[in-house]
Amino acid sequence: MGKLTLATYVTLLRFVLVIILYPIAWQGNRIMFLFVFVLAGLTDVIDGLLARSRNERTHLGAKLDSLADYALYLSTIVWLSWLAPEVFTERIALLVLAVLIVVYGLLKVVLGKPFRHLVTSKIAAVAVYAFVVITLGWQFIPSTLYLLVFIVGVAVLRELRGTR
Repeated sequence: MGKLTLATYVTLLRFVLVIILYPIAWQGNRIMFLFVFVLAGLTDVIDGLLARSRNERTHLGAKLDSLADYALYLSTIVWLSWLAPEVFTERIALLVLAVLIVVYGLLKVVLGKPFRHLVTSKIAAVAVYAFVVITLGWQFIPSTLYLLVFIVGVAVLRELRGTR
């Protein structure tokens, strides 16, 4: 097993937050959900900053970061089904998004491709968080879902291109 660094512990916190988000979403508590969801997003930023600033980048940390991201992004679809079922009126877009997330996860987690943190991947991550915050904190706007699908699609295509 690899060395557990401070950044790795922050990544592990994201796993814990994903687990905590399930009962919060199931209970329908949008405010608490958004608070914990944003906190999970912050751990995604903080772990990378810590790893780079402390020169503690590890293979284990990179793998766990990818797994934590994948768990959060895939779970987001489940959480939206409980908290914002109106999103499911756009079934095709949501299905495409789910497929893109699965493909992205397969590239990163199952196939073990290096997590390169391309700019497009970072933009896609921010877009996922923004979509959830806008949808749950304000209202569902179908065009934001289509924009998210486009952004995630570009990120996945860039990753596919980089894995050849």
